[in-house]
Amino acid sequence: MKKTAFIWLAAFSAFLVGIFLIWVLFQPGAMGMLRVNTAVRLACLAIVIIAVLAVPVAWLSTLLQSHGRVYLGRVAIVLAIILALPGLLGIPTVFAVLSGLTQPNIGDTPPQLFVTASTGAHGLPDLALAFNTTKVAAYTLTWGKTAGQTEETILTEAAAVRTHAFILTDLEPNTDYYYRLGDGSPCTFRTAGDPLRFAVGADAHYGAATRSESASTEMLLQIADPQNAFSYFFLVGDTTHWGFSKSHWSVALRELAGTTATIPLGLAPGNHDTIFSGYDNYLRYAHPDSLLGDNSKLWTRIDVGRVHFFVIDLGWSAEAFTEEQAAWLESELTAVPAEDWKIILGHGFSYASGTYNAGRYRYDNPETIACLVPLFERCGVNLVFSGHNHQMEILEKSGVTYVISSPFGGIPSSPRTYQSPYSLWYESGQYGFADVTITEDEAEIVFRAPGGSEVYRHFLAKSQP
Repeated sequence: MKKTAFIWLAAFSAFLVGIFLIWVLFQPGAMGMLRVNTAVRLACLAIVIIAVLAVPVAWLSTLLQSHGRVYLGRVAIVLAIILALPGLLGIPTVFAVLSGLTQPNIGDTPPQLFVTASTGAHGLPDLALAFNTTKVAAYTLTWGKTAGQTEETILTEAAAVRTHAFILTDLEPNTDYYYRLGDGSPCTFRTAGDPLRFAVGADAHYGAATRSESASTEMLLQIADPQNAFSYFFLVGDTTHWGFSKSHWSVALRELAGTTATIPLGLAPGNHDTIFSGYDNYLRYAHPDSLLGDNSKLWTRIDVGRVHFFVIDLGWSAEAFTEEQAAWLESELTAVPAEDWKIILGHGFSYASGTYNAGRYRYDNPETIACLVPLFERCGVNLVFSGHNHQMEILEKSGVTYVISSPFGGIPSSPRTYQSPYSLWYESGQYGFADVTITEDEAEIVFRAPGGSEVYRHFLAKSQP
């Protein structure tokens, strides 16, 4: 082998590292992760230093051998190879994983109902029935009112596909419906009525080895129980542990389906969900509006009569809250009558108690406060549901109530070392979700632990315009 071969090999390793890091900087969620996570920044710096060092070490090996220092030259060659290996082997492997190039399809996932952004003739959101199959196929869906089953709607897919989505339109309030795929058994669900009852959780982290499967399962059983009369179930971010992993999405959809086959699911994106190729996975598996060709944005509005939900894209901090999204949110909030309920669903919090951990301040976030709070207060937002911190908390400032309803299976956060001045109630160290009931002028928020026991109850009177 020519003496300069190792120099070129080391240089190629450094080139791969450089190209990879440039690619990372343009991936969804990556800049936010680098900005808030000291450990990740240090890891990237270490990779660069190792890759760059390989070049002078390889050059040194040729210099030593040319001066007769053969043994030392060979030692330097071995060291250069060790320094170059992360770039030559590690970087292509990591790229293949993060980009999703080497991952198989998600496989078979059960049918489940998703809330869409389109509103039917009776004031309720249309629902999408979505599922995935290993093999391409074309399905037929039959659906209608359960009572009498005299008026059926039959929908047939135009082409054989792996990702399937049907839309159920113009649903009437407080009505029993059924749907049936092909010759399968019918499944029934009941639409929302008055008062409106829904569940909100966050940070399930499906796919993580550290998540509590039993806690998630117990809470899902509570939400699915017909006696509890939940109309919708919202997960506000970090549904998966790593959204770029199709296997994590497969775990999530399989485990959720026992509940969401009858309780429509609405998701907000979290930093773990949309990072790297997780963005495309989220659109494909968790955002039925994109499958139906209506919306490829990660933010959307859902109307349930006089209750209006605004799903926003907040990851690590405010890095995903673009000027376009801000303009959309202000326009939509302003268009809602002042006497109606305005509810925000987004992963990243504005106000929260928390800790300082690994170079990160996990409490009152100055970036999201600056971007969002003036908008919330100016436009008369009533409730803001968030996650990100794995705790349960109620905060209130200037007429806006902030709720952190987490974790739905992820590891609970450590006890707070900082208390937000706006905190009314706080609980850490256990799993839970928010059970919310909305009437015309009052909201009742009950935090529930796995098994359904009440942790805390909070009443909110709607301010009059």
